[in-house]
Amino acid sequence: MFRRFVERHQTPWASLASLQYMMGQAHEAKLSMERALASAEKTYGPVHPMIADLLESDAVILDKLKLKKDARQARARARKIRGAGTNPADDRLAWSIREVTPVDQVHLRSK
Repeated sequence: MFRRFVERHQTPWASLASLQYMMGQAHEAKLSMERALASAEKTYGPVHPMIADLLESDAVILDKLKLKKDARQARARARKIRGAGTNPADDRLAWSIREVTPVDQVHLRSK
């Protein structure tokens, strides 16, 4: 799971967390993953699919550190984010709209 995430999302902090995790430095990986999550949430918002992937990887690290409650919470939040697309008024739709450039918005309005 952790390796699959890193292959899909090569963010600097997530890549560092992956390397630290694979080297047996779980505490350091946890700190790097926290930074990856903070950075991604600032960039993409709290319900972007990348956040769900990061949370799943964070849960793997938390399991390694025997922080089972925190790992369960991370996985639950990831599931909630992935299920958010069922409501068309959710934040994921707002993110998609935000990604449309002003030129695209003008083009869409003219149709």
